[in-house]
Amino acid sequence: EIRTRYLGPLREMGIDTSRPRVEWLPRWDAHMLALVRRVMPGSRIVIVERDPRAALLNWLAFGWAPNIGCPDTAQAAEWMTRAQHHLGIGTDIAEPRRLRVDADAVFADPANAGAALAKFLNVERLQAGANFVRAQTGLGGLPIAFSGDHWQHYRDALAGPFATLENRT
Repeated sequence: EIRTRYLGPLREMGIDTSRPRVEWLPRWDAHMLALVRRVMPGSRIVIVERDPRAALLNWLAFGWAPNIGCPDTAQAAEWMTRAQHHLGIGTDIAEPRRLRVDADAVFADPANAGAALAKFLNVERLQAGANFVRAQTGLGGLPIAFSGDHWQHYRDALAGPFATLENRT
């Protein structure tokens, strides 16, 4: 029933549901693991990561989603640590298959650093589409993220939250 409810709107939009689809889940809840295994057999999960200190700094500077800011850096670091824990649950099981990807490395060198991702997704190579290219700048041409090493400029000011992230399990 869950699978039917998921696929129904896609079919109504004329999307071929027999072809592979990519769903973007901005956060993962490990409780969904059993559901994915049962309802969507053969699913694969791509975990797109970057240095958690860079992710926290971007959250502080650019936000995450509408109305989801980061007013308390210590709480944000704790939340990110718990979220990382959820990504690790079930890594010892065969299904769904998973691949961890370093976002900064893939963006810097899609051909080489993205080769494993392309293979995992059964595509010949990664290629940025027009929507991706347009999404790399914000309103007025402003940036949407800092570079992966920019967090180092805030090493002292955010020492406490960064320590929480460095000590994650």
